[in-house]
Amino acid sequence: MIGQPIPRLDGPAKVTGAAPYAADQAVPNLLHAVIVTAAIPAGRVTAIDDTEALRERGVIRVLTQSDLPRLNRADAPMMAQTLIPMQSDEIRHEGQPVAIVLGETLEAAEAGAHRARVRYEPAKPRLPVGAEWEEIDQVAVAPKQGGFLFFEPTFAKGDPGAGLAAGDRRFEAAYLQPSRHHNPMEPSATLAVWEGDNLTLYDATQHVYGVQRVVATVLGIPPERVRVISSHTGGGFGVKGWIWPHEILAPVAAKVVGRPVKLVLTRSQMYSMLGYQPRTVQKVALGSDAAGRLTAVTHDVVNLTAV
Repeated sequence: MIGQPIPRLDGPAKVTGAAPYAADQAVPNLLHAVIVTAAIPAGRVTAIDDTEALRERGVIRVLTQSDLPRLNRADAPMMAQTLIPMQSDEIRHEGQPVAIVLGETLEAAEAGAHRARVRYEPAKPRLPVGAEWEEIDQVAVAPKQGGFLFFEPTFAKGDPGAGLAAGDRRFEAAYLQPSRHHNPMEPSATLAVWEGDNLTLYDATQHVYGVQRVVATVLGIPPERVRVISSHTGGGFGVKGWIWPHEILAPVAAKVVGRPVKLVLTRSQMYSMLGYQPRTVQKVALGSDAAGRLTAVTHDVVNLTAV
């Protein structure tokens, strides 16, 4: 009934600390993964020296792009970005994964990651500056099929310029929204367990079927061989509705070393390895006649994104 309280079934478990999140999961023979990230915004990796990292007690392996299999780059709905890191020596952004340190304990893996030495050949990054962000392409583009439409879209556009000119009243305004990062209480985390050709992922996600489909597509295996378990999710705000590179790197690392791998992003990596709500500039114009009937509406948007 309206107005009646509805108890949350998971409430007691969460407030008492009994709810198991992805990072809380544990299986026998587990390895902890820590990602070494790029310290430059553009360029390429020329060498990774793992000598000191492997001397750290408890560090088992340091994986680089030469250790990982080549993955299927085909786009899949819910895949957050087209770039799959550690598939080449190219660097497209600061904080991009360039190596994975695997340790018997999280502390060992963290210490090993700090001792890995990466050499770079920097390149000049492409940066959006000043007025370039406000330049709006006036060419109308029809909606694309991106896997989220359940029908064939139709697209038509009138003559907004004529409509605005014909109106008795005209209103124009520009609205700016700065970039905003998602920062849920629970960081993104994945535990990958292979049993033969079957993969189980304990994942911090809002969309288990999206993870199943993307991971299966990238790895080139049937979706029915991928099982995704998300018992509880400690906040998401949409960032856990998409599938990010760490959810691919964990099962790949586990396959390479033949042991389960748990990968938990640090709080700082939540800013550099996941997406965010991008900076947008929206320009809106309304035209109307003297009676208040609209003669034209235009809505142009510049959305910050990668290339």
